[in-house]
Amino acid sequence: MKNLVQMRRFGGRASSRAVLVAALMLATLISGGWAAGAAGSNGDMTGGASNPLSPAVTCPRGQCFTDVPPSSPFFDYINNLYLDGVISGYACGGAGEPCDDQNRAYYRPGANVSRGQMSKFEDLGRRKVTGVYTATGNLHGIFTAINNNRASSYNAGVYAEGATAVWGESTSTGGSDGYSGYFFNNGGGTGVQTGVFGGVNSSTGSMTTAGFFENIGPSSVANSIGVRAYTTFGYGVHGESSGSTGILQSIGVVGISNAAIDGAGGVFTATQTNGAGVVARGGPYASGGSILSGTGVSGFGGYGSAGVYGQDGEAGGYGVEGDARRFPGNGETSAVGLFGHSYDDTSSHIGLRVRGSGLASGGFSTGLGYSMLVKYNGKEELQTGSVLALDGNNALVGDTEVLGTTAATADNAGATVGVAQYRYTVFPSTPTATDPTGSDVRVQVDTSTTKIQPGDLVQVVVVGQAKVRVSGAVGVGDQLIVSSTGAVVRAEEGATHVIGKVAGKPDKDGYVTVLIK
Repeated sequence: MKNLVQMRRFGGRASSRAVLVAALMLATLISGGWAAGAAGSNGDMTGGASNPLSPAVTCPRGQCFTDVPPSSPFFDYINNLYLDGVISGYACGGAGEPCDDQNRAYYRPGANVSRGQMSKFEDLGRRKVTGVYTATGNLHGIFTAINNNRASSYNAGVYAEGATAVWGESTSTGGSDGYSGYFFNNGGGTGVQTGVFGGVNSSTGSMTTAGFFENIGPSSVANSIGVRAYTTFGYGVHGESSGSTGILQSIGVVGISNAAIDGAGGVFTATQTNGAGVVARGGPYASGGSILSGTGVSGFGGYGSAGVYGQDGEAGGYGVEGDARRFPGNGETSAVGLFGHSYDDTSSHIGLRVRGSGLASGGFSTGLGYSMLVKYNGKEELQTGSVLALDGNNALVGDTEVLGTTAATADNAGATVGVAQYRYTVFPSTPTATDPTGSDVRVQVDTSTTKIQPGDLVQVVVVGQAKVRVSGAVGVGDQLIVSSTGAVVRAEEGATHVIGKVAGKPDKDGYVTVLIK
């Protein structure tokens, strides 16, 4: 602004009105955009070429006006205004203004500026702020707008309107951080303080988005983030939806990952004691509502995928915890802490399956019955479907006690505990500061084998249906016992230590569905 004020000092005196208007020219909001390249005094000057409102002009041999030679202290400034279309000068050939070999115009730098001419300066100049600017210290560019009236949210420091109202582009160098847009709210008011507010008022188009953040950095850069939210108190990200129609219009936050490997639509981690990674509260169920009505967490898993997957944290942490706040009545399921629904009635598509040691206050119910984790201490290899009996040699798995078992026979039939269904694979935990002994182990069902080796952890069905290899002919309703050889056979009338009754026909491998009781 100092440079333009100097340019307005004609004939050794300064017009205060010219100085004021020149100041306004820079302080007025720019609607024409920014152009790179301030004109210098050498070469064939084309400045303002990237500005769509600049004329497609050049200055012959770098000089725009006959009466403004390179030796003039105002040479660069006057040429820049010409190249940006703010001024045009006077055609040569008039009295005392002969044409040179390039037919350059005259600027008449010593002439007074009329009110009409100043109006032109004002109107054109407010649309043109061009040139490369090199900031030093904490300077923020060549345009700074400050609105001192802070009484209303509608009083803006900068206002822009267009198909894209504000466009910010950053290219940082060296180790400096780059921000395409930096918004910081210093607060001070009693109203809601927001760093960035994005709103959309549109009824057309396939999708409307109040805020869109895209990170297109190379895949080799670790920890690339589209949106990162941090707060000392409150919510890092708060999503709220007021939609009333359609599933997508009733979701506050949607996370989608298109990564082929290890992609997560959303990762929510609590690092402090008693912190919850995700807290989901469902609203009241509405009769005839959508499938998401009243659901705190709704998970839909495709083939081989988990709709909801929970992995235990440190000792005492729950991968998934369900809490029902109201006692169900009349067979309703509105008070179920964890609810699983299966669209396939085969055993491989169970709505909710819990495998491993766990705690279920009040019991745990599924369509298959109740299972528990035990350790097999026998000396012989067994097959799944074998009946196990307690042997009293209990063991610790991590920090959890599990019951010791052996193969059931007629001699220990009174200690029968259940029927083996799965073998477990154990993944020991790496010792950490909070778990120095590495006791926080993880067990996982191994469906690749039907063999149970001594020392294996086993899932046994205690109550409910199980597949059992039965010797001899049996029929539905027959009661079963363990013989002296350990085989499961049909029980005679009045037999003791019955393990269950036949509930199906034998399959091709000789296994029968049995109701364990």
